[in-house]
Amino acid sequence: MPTFLGNGMTWMPFASLAWVHEFSPSRDVTATLVSMPVPAFIAEGARAASDAGRVELGSRLALNRWSELSARFSGEFSNAGQSYAGTGSLRISW
Repeated sequence: MPTFLGNGMTWMPFASLAWVHEFSPSRDVTATLVSMPVPAFIAEGARAASDAGRVELGSRLALNRWSELSARFSGEFSNAGQSYAGTGSLRISW
């Protein structure tokens, strides 16, 4: 829901919560080298978490019709690990 701050500025916060389910957590890949007479082999990747929680928080501040500041935080949390990310931006239109 936007909040009007006066002087043409508008602040728009947002939040999101999600549950993430991975239907195929295995990251195995079977490969074959066509030009070499060797049998196929399996490359095992890191397993993904079966279930995780995702959080996104951020806000946008429209300074006027032509410029906007924004910031965002994203995080994913599971029994297999955690990841965090953050971004910020300045957008100018003409």
